[in-house]
Amino acid sequence: MNTTTATTSPASGRVPPHSVEAEGQILSACLLDGPDVLGRCLNSGITPTSFYVQAHSLIFDRLQSMLAEGKSIDLAVLAEELKRTRHLDEVGGYAYLTQISRLAPTTAMATYFIEKLTELAALRDTIRAATAIVEGCYSYTGTTVESELGPAAARLMSIIAGQGEKTEAAWGDVVKNAEENARTLCSKDSTPRRTVSLGWQALDVEFEPMRPGQLVVIGARPSVGKSSLLRPIAYGAARAGQHVLFVSLEVKPASIAMQFAATSSRVGVRRLPTAHPLDQKDFRDAVASLRGLPITVSDSRRSLAAICAKARAMHSRRPLDLLVIDYLGLIEDCDRPAKGETKASAIGRVTKGLKRIAMELDCVVMVAAQLNRLSVTEANRQPRLSDLRDSGDVEQDADKVIFIHRPDTDPDACDSAQPDTASPADVPTFFVNLIQAKGRDDGTGIKSMRFVRETASFAPRSTTHHHHHRHTSTTGRN
Repeated sequence: MNTTTATTSPASGRVPPHSVEAEGQILSACLLDGPDVLGRCLNSGITPTSFYVQAHSLIFDRLQSMLAEGKSIDLAVLAEELKRTRHLDEVGGYAYLTQISRLAPTTAMATYFIEKLTELAALRDTIRAATAIVEGCYSYTGTTVESELGPAAARLMSIIAGQGEKTEAAWGDVVKNAEENARTLCSKDSTPRRTVSLGWQALDVEFEPMRPGQLVVIGARPSVGKSSLLRPIAYGAARAGQHVLFVSLEVKPASIAMQFAATSSRVGVRRLPTAHPLDQKDFRDAVASLRGLPITVSDSRRSLAAICAKARAMHSRRPLDLLVIDYLGLIEDCDRPAKGETKASAIGRVTKGLKRIAMELDCVVMVAAQLNRLSVTEANRQPRLSDLRDSGDVEQDADKVIFIHRPDTDPDACDSAQPDTASPADVPTFFVNLIQAKGRDDGTGIKSMRFVRETASFAPRSTTHHHHHRHTSTTGRN
């Protein structure tokens, strides 16, 4: 497999720059360690169109789809998938796949070949953009040079700046978009379209709703309620008709559905066996109401690459509004950093990847994160942004950072203690503060709420725990 380069337009009959060797090595490395190598490819901006050889493009496209669908990255599975999509013969059959799989004995050189492939793809993009400029000059119609050559020139400059095929928007379009935003904000309904609610109107007023392209981090020490805050936000978005992907790395999808129902019916899962029959009916009705919601709950996508591939696959069928990940530390890239990589740098790489996918898909990405040990050992003080600094670049990459803090005492109950060890019967709800410590363009703020222990859900501060126990008798309503 030889590397061929060219310096002129394809119209001249010269072969565009490409490397069959690099493409084959990358595909071979993908078959050796799919999640890791595919993840590095996706993080580098490699797509099926980055491959010059059509067969390689088809193979990479199928590998991405396999990753998104949670299938094993394996030669036999790849062959079967290509056969199913009627592309096996087109790529050279099983014999060619076997030849590809034997090219790379290890993945040690994968990074080198990924960089090589990215460079060559950029060169081909440059040739196409430059050719478009030349053709535009020859076919100039006498309007304006800017209108004739502007788009192609902008694309060429973006390639040179390292943006691949992404074309920068013309300034006129940017201003038009800003004017539309201004009109929306000045209208009676000042909430821009496609924002994602934080679940409660009071929080949207205090912190502002989440907007497409944002990375939102929910930070707290263990067992304070990160997951319990993520779930109703995802459920509420789906109820509002928004397309949601919820990645659960600790809890099975069926358990997530049960928690959705508990929040909706205000009947705790643990109380179900002894609950009043009407409460049980309310819970079953709440479960049934989940059918048809535009939400996917996944517990099999544990690497950044797999999560992003799943999000892209869902987005290709219907624009994704919200991607929720519970939680950051359990993503494989963070939990088991690559060789020679620190945990902090691995987390930083992941948060940058999540911010990129938010921008690429124009959706909200919301992820829970643990705080560092100091926030726990220093007398349960209120969290601050510095508590995220041991976790890569979370603070820097996030557009919003919302902390959950449970003080030692409850000001709504004469400053009585609210320890974790208290029984739900004695302390049915906890007083908590939600703190927006960072809000890019949204500012900061604080909002007090109550955490209802029976249903593991949040409620407005004015809501008492009695509101969540409508039926106590097993034979009739009170």
